[in-house]
Order: sequence, then C-alpha cells, then structure tokens
Amino acid sequence: MRQRSLSLSDQDLILAILEHPSEEIYHIIHQRYFRKVYYKCLQMIRNESVAADVTQEIFIKAFTKLSSFKHQSSFSTWLYSITNNECIDYLRKHKREKSRYAIESGTPVNLFENLLEETDEELDEYSVDQLEEAMHLLNENDKQLLFMKYFMKLPVKTIVAQTGLTESAVKMRLKRAKEKLFGVYLNSVKKSA
Repeated sequence: MRQRSLSLSDQDLILAILEHPSEEIYHIIHQRYFRKVYYKCLQMIRNESVAADVTQEIFIKAFTKLSSFKHQSSFSTWLYSITNNECIDYLRKHKREKSRYAIESGTPVNLFENLLEETDEELDEYSVDQLEEAMHLLNENDKQLLFMKYFMKLPVKTIVAQTGLTESAVKMRLKRAKEKLFGVYLNSVKKSA
C-alpha cells in the first residue's frame, strides 16, 4: 500500500485523504513538500527555528483546510499561497518588537524606505504609521507584491517564478500597487492636516 501511495499524484492523495483520512497519506504529502515550504519560510523569516515552527503551522493549516482546496490550481501553488501568507502574517505580528526590520547582517531594512527610493513621490517627511495604515487598506495581492519587492528585495524574475504571473503583469501590478498605496497615504495625510 505504501509503495503505491508514494507514486500517487497530489490530486489523488488529496482525494484519498478527503475520502478516508490516513496518517500515512498525510505523511507522504508532508515529506513531499516539507523542504520546499521550510526553505521558503527560511528565506522570508531568516531564522531557522522560527521557520521550522511556522512550517509546522503551515502544514497544520493546510491539512485542516484541505476540503477548501478546489483544484483550480495545483496543490503546490495552493500550499505556496498558504506559506506566503503565514510568513507575511508572522513578520507583521513580530515587526512591532523592533522599530525597524532587520536582516541577518544587522543592516536595518525598512519596506517603506526601500519603496520610497524607487518612487517619484516627494515625501521628505513621512509617517510610518500612516503608511502602514495605507498598506493595510490595499488588497492582499498588492500587499504581497510590495512585500516581496520592497521588504524581501526579490528581483522581478523571482517574483514571476513564485507567483506564476508574467514579467509584464508583475511590473504593472507593482506600479499600480505603489500608486494605490501613495494615493491612500496622501489622502489620509490631507484629512489629518
């Protein structure tokens, strides 16, 4: 049985779990994707033990939400989406512990500073709190793209590979997401002035 299960496609394994939940099949899926999920978490969180904990949380969440998987995309894409969202949530929750983001080298990295370096907006003085509020008003896809580009500093080609979008779509969505962010931000500044 185990040998046969190992050769099943992701879709077949998921259907088997939904019909007859089995620890053996959960284990096969976990083994199949553990490294990819863990290394993605490590890339984003940059802490081995935290990445391991978040990886476990991701598998728990994926297995409990398995019935919501609609097969509109591949299982790996669906799992990647959960991974990305969990890592972003973790970083958001823990960013308040530091006044600024930091990477392993100890170099302070601030998403908004990186974003402002690549924009035409003239914001000599800006409020991080108001920029964060504006960021929260964006949709998840826009937030995710801005996070990948300006916090993780991923090149466009890597974002293309991770999202499945075309290069021109990534560039256009990043441009629109920045425009939305600064539009919302400048609106809130005018209202509070």
